[in-house]
Amino acid sequence: LHANHPMTRYKQAEFEEDDSSSVGSVQLTEGVSATTTHIRYHTGTTLWKARSLLEKCLLVITATLLLLVFVLATLLSGTGRSEPAMQVLHVGLPMTVEEYCLTVPCVTAAASMLSSLDMEVDPCQDFYQFSCGGWVRANPIPDGKSMWGTFGKLEQQNQLVVKNVLEKPFVELKSKAEKKAKMYYLSCMDANETIEALGAQPMLDLLKKIGGWNISTSNGKTFNVSSWNLQTTIMMLQNKYNMGGLFSWAVGEDDRNSSRHVIQIDQGGLTLPTRDNYLNKTANEKILSAYLDYMTKIGILLGGEENSTRAQMQAVIDFETKLAEITSPPEDRRDEEKLYHLMPLSEVQNMAPFMSWRDYFTDAMRSIGRKVTPKEMVVVYAPEYLQKLSKIIQNHTTTAEGKICISLY
Repeated sequence: LHANHPMTRYKQAEFEEDDSSSVGSVQLTEGVSATTTHIRYHTGTTLWKARSLLEKCLLVITATLLLLVFVLATLLSGTGRSEPAMQVLHVGLPMTVEEYCLTVPCVTAAASMLSSLDMEVDPCQDFYQFSCGGWVRANPIPDGKSMWGTFGKLEQQNQLVVKNVLEKPFVELKSKAEKKAKMYYLSCMDANETIEALGAQPMLDLLKKIGGWNISTSNGKTFNVSSWNLQTTIMMLQNKYNMGGLFSWAVGEDDRNSSRHVIQIDQGGLTLPTRDNYLNKTANEKILSAYLDYMTKIGILLGGEENSTRAQMQAVIDFETKLAEITSPPEDRRDEEKLYHLMPLSEVQNMAPFMSWRDYFTDAMRSIGRKVTPKEMVVVYAPEYLQKLSKIIQNHTTTAEGKICISLY
């Protein structure tokens, strides 16, 4: 184009204006020198103006989010520099050797567990043998034990620990309780043979105190059945010397109201472990024979004649067999709701009148000053047993021979 033709220059610019629909187009403008042509780009302004409203909004939102991410990243990086790193506890299998516990207690415990296993057994076939076979082989049942396990062995080890403590000199014991325990331990050890020197006399004195017994004489006197009293004997033996007999009782939380404590009365009175030991005589013949031999031997040591003692001890076993017959088996005592019977003590008295229950529990609570009235609410777990027990005792107390049997029991 020639610089002296302004019309031509205008038309050209107008033409270029019409063709500016494409992005980044070039426009020629006026104000140029005769020898130079200036070209200006309007790409940015044209790009923004060419966008729709929705596109403009999305661009603004995107820019805002990018700015927010930048600010948060800056804050987090600053926090990480000013505060200690977070400690993370990994629970699971250790990743490195350093994470294993290699102290002596840990290694000892691990070795004990491994030695208890039987690796030759497939755990999918016999898991008990796999997990316990090694321990069973290394720990046969000791003499005098009917069973043996880890708890029994642990108890034995704890007894040895206690024994070592009790054999320390008095000066090394800090508390009065420790010194009392050591005195009790020494009395049982009988280092000066005091127990041996006294012999059976303390037991004979106790038997005389509770009314005597028909096995042996005391100071030349035989057992006076007419002066013997069941109530006095039971209260002394159970409440003072904590011996069992005929029934069992305790004070515990009420099963249906744990905010209070009540007297709980239940069946009891068998010397052998289970009622089946008495009732299944064929299967338990050896047990019953050994029980009779033991009782006879004790009677002889306390001054009894062998044949008479054996006959009277057999009568005691027969009496306990009657108790076993009225004792409910464990399989009938699984429903605690059926066992629970809350009643006043007066109802127990009507149910089992073979003794005064109020006098009995008054004597039991005497040391703490707790008064017991006929209205005292108690829980009875074996009402049928108490009813039948009362009949058995009443039948025995009608004759001198029956009274002697109960006194021997």
